[in-house]
Amino acid sequence: MPRYIDAEGLNLYDNLFMSEDTINKSGVYVRYRAVENLIKNAPTEDVAPVAHGKWERKDENSNEIFCSHCDYKTIFLLNSYWNYCPNCGAKMDGRE
Repeated sequence: MPRYIDAEGLNLYDNLFMSEDTINKSGVYVRYRAVENLIKNAPTEDVAPVAHGKWERKDENSNEIFCSHCDYKTIFLLNSYWNYCPNCGAKMDGRE
C-alpha cells in the first residue's frame, strides 16, 4: 500500500536542509542521507481515491439523470445538480 506524505508536516523539517552539519560533512552524500531519512520518517495521511463522474440523461424526454460512475438514478429538479453522487460519492466534475 502506498504511503502518502503530509506535505505540511514535512515542511516542519525545512531547517534540516540548512543546518551546517548536514552541508559541511561530506557534501551531497550527507544531504542525500538526511533527505532519505526525512522522507522515510515523514508523517503520513490517510487518503482515499477520488471517483469522478457526471450526471447523464439516458432519455432526453425524461426527468431522470444517472451517475456515470455507479448508474445511480435520481430526478432532475429545478436545474440543480448535486456536486457528488449520494450513492457512490463520485465527484461530479465530468472527469474520467
